[in-house]
Amino acid sequence: MTQKLATLFLALVLCICACLLAGCSSCGGGNEEKDAAAETGSDGDADMDADNDGDTDGDSDTDTDGDSDSDSDSDADADGDAGDWQPLPDADSGTPCGPNCRQVTFTAEVETTYDLGNGHLVYKDYEDNLKVVRLDTMKERKVDVIVTNIYDIGFPSINYPWVYFVRVNYQGANDNLEILYRRNIDTWVMEEISRYNFSEAFSPRSLLARGKYVCMYMSPPLGDNANSYIECINPETKETKKITDSNWMYMPPFHNGELVTYAYQIPDSIPFGSGTHIIVKRISDNSVFESWSYLGDKTPDYMSTIGMVWVDWRNDTLGNKNGNSSRYNSDIYYLDLITLKETPICTHPAIQRYPATDGNLVVWMDKRNCADPNASASQDNETLYLYNLTSKTETNITEGVPGWKDYTRISGKWVTFLMPSNPGINIFAIDLSAMGLYAGVKEGLNTDSKDLKTIPKGRGVQ
Repeated sequence: MTQKLATLFLALVLCICACLLAGCSSCGGGNEEKDAAAETGSDGDADMDADNDGDTDGDSDTDTDGDSDSDSDSDADADGDAGDWQPLPDADSGTPCGPNCRQVTFTAEVETTYDLGNGHLVYKDYEDNLKVVRLDTMKERKVDVIVTNIYDIGFPSINYPWVYFVRVNYQGANDNLEILYRRNIDTWVMEEISRYNFSEAFSPRSLLARGKYVCMYMSPPLGDNANSYIECINPETKETKKITDSNWMYMPPFHNGELVTYAYQIPDSIPFGSGTHIIVKRISDNSVFESWSYLGDKTPDYMSTIGMVWVDWRNDTLGNKNGNSSRYNSDIYYLDLITLKETPICTHPAIQRYPATDGNLVVWMDKRNCADPNASASQDNETLYLYNLTSKTETNITEGVPGWKDYTRISGKWVTFLMPSNPGINIFAIDLSAMGLYAGVKEGLNTDSKDLKTIPKGRGVQ
């Protein structure tokens, strides 16, 4: 009996010692809080870190996952879902878009400033949710969620693995901030790139991330009637390059990481579009790579690493040159950035709009099958066409699909566009490889722009 008591006493002593070494005040359950004598941190609270917040991860919040938010998962938001990729709902059977096409957003309405690159689509819906879709798996996750004191999110762009966007943060009457952020959709790290006080200075109104740069259309301060300009920022070094001075109605820029293109109106040209310049510049030194002047609307719409496309009214005979914007004939043209050769892609007498290019493919919206092929208003039976610059073949990729279609994008094997659905307006995606239209195609939009190293200096200002 005495030996049994001695054994139990020894076991109790060992248990107490083990608890003391571990920093607890009881053995076998009950109260698990640490006391002041057992703390090894330097902040004077009852935990073992040094930041005085009551947890043990060393950051400034009250959870234990080390990511500086207030939940217990490993992402940087506060919704507790770890930013998981969620499968998209089944496509809307009431709005078919063809056998190799499917609906990829399911909101009441999608903003038109969405972006496509490297098999990923990033967009914002009108509930201020910023989301990214991985098209190969048809899965989606939130990029950013509206939280306290954040008023708005906009202008999303993707340069994989980074998604770039602007947050508007109203902090007071004299401190109206727009902040440029980026988030890595693989690691979920979020970084602040730059801040803009839009009540006192110019601030972003569009952005596009490609290669080493984010290029932005900068709008004047509130209440200021000055003109806008374009600047590009390197998110790694924070170096900013001002591409234009304040001038005449600059269009939002398109770029490929090394060259940037934009348009501005020739002064005193009324109506707008009756006199337009297109300029292509090198971002690195702001030198002019190529320039056009044309008495007719000619605005850049898209640029890849090897070419750019635009809507052109040089063949219009219906009134746009005279200021009639309700009926006109617009065409699609392409410039090869290697050879500087200009190619008409489509000069059909109907309206062609929303061109985009990647590699040797060009896609656009066409009204040739509509009831009124020259009416600018959206119509039923608008069609998307694809042109292969190598084979010189044109293909209708939405044949028999009803409804209007606009804001086309292309990257790799994916073509995306906006179309009415149930409910509202949503984004649809076409897989060109499933249609047999992608074999042998050279990708260009989001590559590292190696092709540009062989580009000639350009003809300069004409």
